[in-house]
Amino acid sequence: MPLCDCRKLLQEVADALETLHATRQEQILYLTEPPFTPADQDFLSEALGRGAITIFSNDANASAWLETKVPCVWLGEYRDGIERVVLRTIEIAPYPPLAAWRKESVHEAVVKLQEILESAAR
Repeated sequence: MPLCDCRKLLQEVADALETLHATRQEQILYLTEPPFTPADQDFLSEALGRGAITIFSNDANASAWLETKVPCVWLGEYRDGIERVVLRTIEIAPYPPLAAWRKESVHEAVVKLQEILESAAR
């Protein structure tokens, strides 16, 4: 039996989806308070289902976003350096905002590709 009020949480997700539809405003719900238990996680995962897409980030702190069967609803999981889950989120957006590209990433990509092109020309 889940400990958090998961029905209330699902209503928050529904409200956030309505806001996204009406205004394009994306939202992130942080699953830290009240304590979010494994039973809560199981309930939420079963209620929302699993979609076809999983996004992994293998930077210093591994992260993953699971698409749910509800369009624009993503379950996020953030880990520390020793692979402990330190944060869980529900991200309401066409693409998870915390997984999105940063302007610095594009600059890094330009520099890296230029290096590759220069190396290939030799």
